[in-house]
Amino acid sequence: MNEILATMYYAFYDVNMPQEYFLEYFESDLFFCFNTIVSEIRDSFVRTMDNEMSGINGKVAEFDYIMMKCDPELHSHLANEGLDPQYYSLRWLMLLLAQEFDMNNVIKMWDCVLADHDRFTFVNFICVAMVESKRDYLLKNQFSECLALL
Repeated sequence: MNEILATMYYAFYDVNMPQEYFLEYFESDLFFCFNTIVSEIRDSFVRTMDNEMSGINGKVAEFDYIMMKCDPELHSHLANEGLDPQYYSLRWLMLLLAQEFDMNNVIKMWDCVLADHDRFTFVNFICVAMVESKRDYLLKNQFSECLALL
């Protein structure tokens, strides 16, 4: 969760903000927004919820299903290579892609994701697009090369 908080901290921090305002409102505003996002994704971090649709296994299964529907050939190739989506998508889904892009791009992406009414399903489509962008390479390679790339 620190990756999520760090991204929000970076987005909220404004060097041009008057110091009095910063000290008075920054922490509470940041906490409120962090709490709101984490309350929506908390099941990903609770082990007893892992096998529920709202838990991390359910989220990975939803990603896998979307991947299968969007590109059955690539999905089949990755499955035949033994590349379980949990090997590479777990971090993407739990951290809302905060480690995958530079900070400015993460903030822009989050702006779109958080504005969407079904925000965390939208993250799945972004993840599928990331895999699709490397489709040719993935289809030509085997497990270790594919995992290293993803």
